[in-house]
Amino acid sequence: MFAEWSYENGEGLRAWTAGTRVSGWDGQNWVADEWSMFSPPVHVGIDIQALLDSPRDRNLSLVPDQGRAAWPEGRHRVNDALLSPARTVAVSLGWVRWYRKYGQLVLTTYGTCGLGDRLIFYVPPHARSVGYAITLDAWMPAVRLVGKRVDRVIRFQSGPALPHVIATLKAIVGSALGQGAG
Repeated sequence: MFAEWSYENGEGLRAWTAGTRVSGWDGQNWVADEWSMFSPPVHVGIDIQALLDSPRDRNLSLVPDQGRAAWPEGRHRVNDALLSPARTVAVSLGWVRWYRKYGQLVLTTYGTCGLGDRLIFYVPPHARSVGYAITLDAWMPAVRLVGKRVDRVIRFQSGPALPHVIATLKAIVGSALGQGAG
């Protein structure tokens, strides 16, 4: 048994940035032309998937098709350089306990799940339980817009973005579990 909920907002950005180069700051360099580097509320993408454990299929679609062997292990240090499109592998930010749920925090790439840089809170299913993944599109701390009559840098918050992305996902997890953002 499988259930999924998705929300995406920000498609108007493509028209708004048409003819304009958009680069994101990864904490070290200006990188890529990528419109989805904007933070909420300008752009947001959220997915929630749940799967009742069964002997036939233990994976959610947000988990790489290659199976658990391809899923990242360990704990990578959190820094905005992980937001660079040049990173080609998913990284684990470790196992965390949020709202009495224990799961793994993973930052994906386009190569892992067919999704862009997405932060996933993954709770694997256990015998006769529900496993789930709650995801949020990551964003960079600043973007640069360069085009006709525009050359502007927009900062979304002071300091690194990834801690803000993690805090936002944590609030979504609490909301999804009906426990508020506390």
